[in-house]
Amino acid sequence: MPSCRYCGCSGWLSALTPDGLCGACEHLVSAEVEQRVRVLAESERGAADTLNASTKLDRMDLAVAQLEALAVYEKKGIRTPVESPERRLREAQRERDALLMRTAKEDLDAVMRAVRGEGEPEKKARLLNDFRLRLKDYLARSSYNKDPGYH
Repeated sequence: MPSCRYCGCSGWLSALTPDGLCGACEHLVSAEVEQRVRVLAESERGAADTLNASTKLDRMDLAVAQLEALAVYEKKGIRTPVESPERRLREAQRERDALLMRTAKEDLDAVMRAVRGEGEPEKKARLLNDFRLRLKDYLARSSYNKDPGYH
């Protein structure tokens, strides 16, 4: 007997929808998917509309989070209105990581200019240490450490 693709309860006691969900999960899943699709569209639109790299990264992070959740549904065999969330997730991660790399390189160039112009060794060290901390943040935000099959 088939079971609900979301909660795993047996379809023996209650009928399953054509998507393989029990009645209780059907409402929960459809509401969550609808919300995630709306947030995904808003995030992608916001990322496309802004020129500010930090804002763009924030919007892209939010879009990636929505695609990650939708990909879980896809893996369970639950249809979503988003075409191939898993594929779109990989594309979004690559795009976000490319922007992170460009931003880090621009940040490094600016820091190195400031270091070359600075006379005091303590201030040079502070500039470099601050950049090192920002670089750790860039790495933490990237997909590089999270998905071993990514690169």
